[in-house]
Amino acid sequence: MRCNMIHGGGGPKIITGSYTGDGTATRTISLGVHPEMVLVLCAEYSIGDPYSDAYGGMASRDWPAKTYNWRREIAAVTDNGFVVHNKTSSSTSDPYSDVNANTSGLHYNYVVFY
Repeated sequence: MRCNMIHGGGGPKIITGSYTGDGTATRTISLGVHPEMVLVLCAEYSIGDPYSDAYGGMASRDWPAKTYNWRREIAAVTDNGFVVHNKTSSSTSDPYSDVNANTSGLHYNYVVFY
């Protein structure tokens, strides 16, 4: 995992970084700050068609990133960083809820505003 802190005057502060997915269902990225907002993007895939797999998203303190049908969380802000999820739907009645924000071997970039 790589992390860069960028401080801008008296305004918002930004942290950029990256991680390689490890395939676990839930993974915590600890940064030592309580973000206001986090944007997670997969380097190999687009963020995702709203009706297909989700490879990232934007979450704020009050609003986690979720799939289009609000059934699965993609990413969420924590007191010390953020969490990302990796879940695949096994239901044919709900095929549009796969979350791939921690898929093993894929590379992800993030921008954190705090």
